Amino acid sequence: GASRAKRGAGGEAAGVSSAATLHEVQESGEAMNFMDDAEFALDGVHKQGRLGGQCRSATRLAELCCSRRGSRLLRSASLAQPFLEAALHLAATQHPALRCAAGLILHALGQGCQDASHLNSTEGLAALGGLLKAPP
Repeated sequence: GASRAKRGAGGEAAGVSSAATLHEVQESGEAMNFMDDAEFALDGVHKQGRLGGQCRSATRLAELCCSRRGSRLLRSASLAQPFLEAALHLAATQHPALRCAAGLILHALGQGCQDASHLNSTEGLAALGGLLKAPP
């Protein structure tokens, strides 16, 4: 009786709408958190100075783009180019951990990507070439 009246009055639709809104808010928050983490790590990769900070930032970038959610957000947030530039920077270093992170970032950028034009760009090819060269 009463539950049928609630459904008839749109009670079920309101519940679904609330759940959808909650899901959208949650995804929006995750996207903002991803963007904050990405910007912080991108800044850390390009800073000159402490190797430890660069390694942590490079590891975080690789971690962000290698996760399923991260790779989806990476493409939707148009961050492929800044990540590619970071990989290019990391591939040109002598430190094995930084070069490894560059390889992981390039791999993640190429995985399941509908548009791999950024990997075919001058920067993408330079980063791949940098990884193929033996460090001095």
